Amino acid sequence: MANWCRVELSTYYPLNKIFYLPHCWDHAMNISVPGKVYFIPGRNEGLDNFISHYILDIGCGVVGREILPPFSRLRFREQLKWIRLDLSRKIWHPGAVIIGKSYGAYLILHSLASMSPFPGRILLFSPVLGAACSLDSGCGSIPPRAKKLSDLAEKEKFPHPRYLEIHTGSEDNGCEPSMAISFSRFFPNSNLSVIQGADHHLSLDYIREVLDRFFTNETDLM
Repeated sequence: MANWCRVELSTYYPLNKIFYLPHCWDHAMNISVPGKVYFIPGRNEGLDNFISHYILDIGCGVVGREILPPFSRLRFREQLKWIRLDLSRKIWHPGAVIIGKSYGAYLILHSLASMSPFPGRILLFSPVLGAACSLDSGCGSIPPRAKKLSDLAEKEKFPHPRYLEIHTGSEDNGCEPSMAISFSRFFPNSNLSVIQGADHHLSLDYIREVLDRFFTNETDLM
């Protein structure tokens, strides 16, 4: 069982906690990893999950935000403010990695939209990119500032990160493939994978394969 460390940083992060996973450099030393990974999961999810444990097991610390109270109760603009502060103070270097899942990816992209180009790499799983609707149920969701990401990308005003990688399912009602295709094509150094038959919840086996490849293939992290 991994040893988790919860640290209250009331000076920088009022009304919220930030989590650090300690380094375990004796694990999987054949995989090159950055000094730190920043991760935000989906709605109502904490950091104690499959992706965080994977990153810990390969010997890398994780810093991130949980979309749980009290952070989830903050106004959208306040959430973005704290995420931008996290990134600028903790994770802004060429060897850094940002990972976002579902609505966590939406918060990350909106935060990065008003910053200088991110010098590291970004990996997104089933990212929410705007309004979405299920054709089967007729239910939909409209997140705050739903059109902003697509508008910025089309106008080429979204700051291009060093690398952007997106994975989403062909049956994903939260991240419509057409929206992901349209969004990613405006980024010169990006890669999009649409998994046939998959929905918003990608399989853990697939996520593991992506993480293996993502961390193993990088040769200039530090």
